[in-house]
Amino acid sequence: MQHACPFCELGDRPLLHHGPLAAAFYDAYPVAPGHALVVPLRHAETYFDLSPAEQTALWHAVAEVKVLLDATLLPSPDGYNIGFNVHEAAGQTVAHAHVHVIPRYRGDVPNPRGGVRWVIPAKADYKLDWNAASPQDVADVAVGPDRPLAAWLLADLAHANQIDIAVAFVWPSGLDLVLHRLEECLERGGAVRFLTGDYECLTAPDALRGLLDLVGEFDRMELRIVESARTGTSFHPKAYLLSRADGPTAIAYVGSSNLSARALQTGHEWNVRLNGVAGVRRAQLAFDRLFTNEGTAAITHEWVDAYEVRRANHLRVQPKSSNVVVFDESERKPVEPHEIQREALAALATTRAKGQRSGLVVLATGLGKTWLAAFDSQSSARVLFVAHRDEILRQAMPSFRAIRPRDSFGFYTGAHKHDGATVLFASIQTLSRHLERFDPTNF
Repeated sequence: MQHACPFCELGDRPLLHHGPLAAAFYDAYPVAPGHALVVPLRHAETYFDLSPAEQTALWHAVAEVKVLLDATLLPSPDGYNIGFNVHEAAGQTVAHAHVHVIPRYRGDVPNPRGGVRWVIPAKADYKLDWNAASPQDVADVAVGPDRPLAAWLLADLAHANQIDIAVAFVWPSGLDLVLHRLEECLERGGAVRFLTGDYECLTAPDALRGLLDLVGEFDRMELRIVESARTGTSFHPKAYLLSRADGPTAIAYVGSSNLSARALQTGHEWNVRLNGVAGVRRAQLAFDRLFTNEGTAAITHEWVDAYEVRRANHLRVQPKSSNVVVFDESERKPVEPHEIQREALAALATTRAKGQRSGLVVLATGLGKTWLAAFDSQSSARVLFVAHRDEILRQAMPSFRAIRPRDSFGFYTGAHKHDGATVLFASIQTLSRHLERFDPTNF
């Protein structure tokens, strides 16, 4: 008697993704919290039995699952194992093609060179939204710590071609959650307008510098700030307005969540999601008026440097009885090199101590060459990062930003020439044509 395939009958199990060709759900036998499976809706024994469209649908679903797990797992994963088997002899336990999405954390295996053994980090606090629904199916929803805004917002941002954000303040922890979605929108030809405020100096300078990285990279990224001293009033909106090329043409999240990890993931926040209604249009018109108001200013590196000094003075004289909550720099965990990177850094230090001015490090794919370069740059006042493709330059920037949060970043490519930046990301083609503009001792 032939047994029914457990992946062909989805039943009433909670789904992380459900598309026309693929679905995703939590693994019944997880090797890590949040371990998910992505399966084709049509029964096929192996990945290679699927059509090209079904294979593409699987990887689209993997990307959607990652967004939801990033938003709902606490702590957020440091990375993922993505894998599948293609035969019973290779370890496939169910004769239905499926892809594993396994969250991983720094230090969950004793040696980062490889391995899949799971060790729960000490004192880890995990939280899963087992009832995550598809935000495309929701007209309006109030969300809180059990249904974090990030899960809904990130899914909609993945398809947006126009993003307008107005938040009273922004912290690095919140920016880290959405930055890649903003960049994806810009890369596919969309536009982003970001408006925040300096009221009570709550906005973190490091977060503004992270946003300035996108301004320097894309002409369609605009960043402005409401200066409370000029307006003479407070600035408290929390709104995320999106337009999509597919699905609802207009989506708005309006509520209580500023751009911080606590507000998007763990705090007691209430927000409403609206799509395609008159209220969204009114919110967009209000944003347009705010964004062009004479009380707002374009943010530059010079503005952030001056604000950082003003903010430090403000926080120093802030009375201890004040109810104002200021940004805790410890909220963003410092990034530390792993074992192999520490070995390479020590070898580079030894090489320099011997008077050598050049070094070569060879690492396998995935062991963090870019991170290693960022760690190694910490003792340098100015840095020049050179690559042959603009895509590599863009991918390197977040690693350097995490290590050097207070530096000014810029590009030196065919489209951008920010040669005054502290950390300059240059394409070798453009740099080779303008070498005379740089003193050899600049970097």
